[in-house]
Amino acid sequence: MAVAKRMTKEELREDKVVTALKELGEIAKENSRTLVIIAIVVAVAIGAWMFVKQSRARAEENASLSLAQAQKLYFDGRYTEAATQLESILGDYGSTNAAKSIPLFLGNCKLAAGDAAGAKAAFETLSGKAGADPLLAAAADRGIGAALSDQGDMTGAAESYRRAAQRADNPLAAEDWMAAGNAFLEAGKKDEATAAFQKVVSDYPTSQRAVEAKVRLAEVESR
Repeated sequence: MAVAKRMTKEELREDKVVTALKELGEIAKENSRTLVIIAIVVAVAIGAWMFVKQSRARAEENASLSLAQAQKLYFDGRYTEAATQLESILGDYGSTNAAKSIPLFLGNCKLAAGDAAGAKAAFETLSGKAGADPLLAAAADRGIGAALSDQGDMTGAAESYRRAAQRADNPLAAEDWMAAGNAFLEAGKKDEATAAFQKVVSDYPTSQRAVEAKVRLAEVESR
């Protein structure tokens, strides 16, 4: 009777490796269709991502080019044409980074063209988009104040200017306080006007606006 040969440790390891490879081969064979489908899905996803990325880049480029054209129209004094161009950008490329500040330019175009209602609407849109950006928020308040002033609502204008002046990190706060004071004064609100002018004198004592504020305070006291 023949005695079975005992396998060495090396032979046992090799046998396990061969067995594992065979099992992997069977799994791959059984799941080859699934693997092909997964590969196709991944390829499609990558292609879609690249297409979206390229489309966004083109949109940003087109929006920036159109914005530059609109700004040229504005500086040429063609405010209505500039406003139309800006509105077109918002419609076509509203989700781009270039479009974020367009309501500010649009509001200024509308103001220059004498469309106070349209300007107010544009600045209100800017206010909604400003988020945590204090500069855009202040610009929106300032623009709304100018639009309300053009519409004859001096109290509303003054309150908007004051809101702009109170925004954090606003480099034009002194100008906004002066605008608020002038609007309050025109609305017949002497106490609020005085408070606004005094704010300029106390918070910005070395600015040119402080000199103007002192003159306005003297005028208020003489009334």
